[in-house]
Amino acid sequence: MEAVVAHFFVTPKLYDLDKTLLPAVEPLLGYLGSRFDEKTWFVKLYWGCLDALESRCVKPPQLDVWVLPTASACGCGGCKQLVQFCMDPFRVELQLPCPGRDAKEHLIDSVRRNQMPFVISNEEGALENEYEPLFCIKTGAEEDFDQRSVDRHSKLQEEYDRNMSTIEDMRAWIAERCGLVSALIDSLDEEQDSWYTPGYWTD
Repeated sequence: MEAVVAHFFVTPKLYDLDKTLLPAVEPLLGYLGSRFDEKTWFVKLYWGCLDALESRCVKPPQLDVWVLPTASACGCGGCKQLVQFCMDPFRVELQLPCPGRDAKEHLIDSVRRNQMPFVISNEEGALENEYEPLFCIKTGAEEDFDQRSVDRHSKLQEEYDRNMSTIEDMRAWIAERCGLVSALIDSLDEEQDSWYTPGYWTD
């Protein structure tokens, strides 16, 4: 097993961290139980996976938050969607399907009466065309705003949260199943200098 684990680390492109290595760690830990710290190959595998996760777990930079509080006394579906749109921190544009002139006039009136913090950029066109949605954009984001950059940030944040969750799970496996966190840390410290090469997962 020592040779197998060493092969994982020198050929990281052949063994996907998420699909191959991480799914193996928890069952192996369950099988080894309290004997895990006696198996240096497992200690190396565990440490390598955890370090690879931590090295790629970079928190995305701060992004402007577009929560613009508002309220509406109307409980119809359209007004609820407009309020939810205003409270969404990462959405500044909304295309709201709203068939029928009466329904559109109601929503436009609701926006004005409640002084909702966005503009409807196509009021006239939407009223003339029954099937044209209402195009809403939050106040302050009318120019030079790229919704795609916000969407990319959301994906990066999701990836960061997923990696952090996996890191916490890996630490919890030891605490919950074996209650030997300190033993694992001691074992990792003893082994690290003898085999670990920084940045192996980025090759």
